[in-house]
Amino acid sequence: MPSTTGWKSALAAALACLGISATATAGPLGVAGGYGEFVFGDLTRQNTSSGGAIAVGGDATLANMRIGGSPSAGLVVGGDLSWKQGSLGSGAVSVGGGASTKNVSLPGGTKVDAGALPIDFKSARSYLEEFSRAQYGPGDAKASYDGYYWYKFGSADAKGLQVVEVDAKALGGKGLQVAGQAGSTVIVNVLGDAASFSNMQVQLSGGIAASNVLWNFVEATSLKLSSVGWAGTILAPRALVTFDNGQLTGAMIAAGLKGTGTVNVDSGGKSALFAGDARSFQAVASTPEPAGIAMLGTALAVGLGIAAGRRK
Repeated sequence: MPSTTGWKSALAAALACLGISATATAGPLGVAGGYGEFVFGDLTRQNTSSGGAIAVGGDATLANMRIGGSPSAGLVVGGDLSWKQGSLGSGAVSVGGGASTKNVSLPGGTKVDAGALPIDFKSARSYLEEFSRAQYGPGDAKASYDGYYWYKFGSADAKGLQVVEVDAKALGGKGLQVAGQAGSTVIVNVLGDAASFSNMQVQLSGGIAASNVLWNFVEATSLKLSSVGWAGTILAPRALVTFDNGQLTGAMIAAGLKGTGTVNVDSGGKSALFAGDARSFQAVASTPEPAGIAMLGTALAVGLGIAAGRRK
């Protein structure tokens, strides 16, 4: 089974070689870990809000959209931006293509910054796809089912990292319960090329926080969420996600995203962005680029390596 520890020390060593402080990183999810929504392709969002910063590799089409942002990041769009009505709470706006805004309030008179982007989306995608695969391995514990409504992941008495797997087809119409002690991490590997959830909720027990729960959709190319109350970060690097109604307390990382669902990056006054542990792995480093963020992405790809997670 792949190692369950070591990514932090490996990452710190790699960053030290580059003269970059490990405290500047966003944890095992790399640059994506600092965003409430991180999408490699297109983003279409309307009549909703997102508490954190947003990064979009493709085009972003927003209508009546409130974005919380953060002091270090606001909205990054690799393609074109079309935004009608809404606001950005903090951070800058960076757009690689054309930008059209109407009735949008930006902090402190901030203007849209066209030009070099602070994110290398290609490198980030490559890294996160490998990271996703590495979290799944033969011999992982299976989710338990109470025979009535709840699927259960992990134990309320457990410490450290728990990795649990389940087939997406088994979860339709069920409640999902994640358990672990405070400070522990639960990674749920959801298998299958398509997953759909509606009118259900994720319940946390044993003291574990939403910031330490990662839902890893290892194989999914399609993910649909409707009228859900979801706790924990969703990692679906290959999936086109439709998120209508409901709330996510955590972050969304996907190939594409559309819908009206709300993303909250705050849980009881604490950050809900993923801050848990993860399996170490050896990622394939991409060619370094001169920009600081690209260098950081390369360090993340190289520095997290110990044992590669193998898929069945």
